[in-house]
Amino acid sequence: MSKKSKSNKETLQNLPSFETTEDEIRTGNNLDREAAPEVEKEETEETFTEEDFIVPETQPTTGPTMEEEFHESIKPKDIMRKRINFWCFIVLALVGGFFGLQEFYRGNVGLGILAVLFCWTCIPAIVAAIEALVWLFKGPEIFDMTYNRGIAE
Repeated sequence: MSKKSKSNKETLQNLPSFETTEDEIRTGNNLDREAAPEVEKEETEETFTEEDFIVPETQPTTGPTMEEEFHESIKPKDIMRKRINFWCFIVLALVGGFFGLQEFYRGNVGLGILAVLFCWTCIPAIVAAIEALVWLFKGPEIFDMTYNRGIAE
């Protein structure tokens, strides 16, 4: 053998042995703390019991119920508002659209006044005729869903 390999073996044999157990290292009872090898702490696995997986029978609800949503969708002004008759609206739009009568009937006073101010241009009459035709094609059911939602008949 070469001289180098003998010297390496001798060096390894001359090293002090570290005979410490894991318990000594964990508790800190080893004699030479600086020379003791560090042992990583083992993470303990969490244990779960059946109680951890029990779901309460009545869980709190998050959000409003369907009835509450319906009442929230009805605005306070809707309660005071009267139903808008589909055929009355169509007749007012075709006959009185020149002055914006259908807007007053629908409750849009601002648009009604605007129509009266611009009646000399015939624009309100054209808009009212187009609106009447659109609602005739859409039908009374969609008209009621748009303007009479939440209002009793």
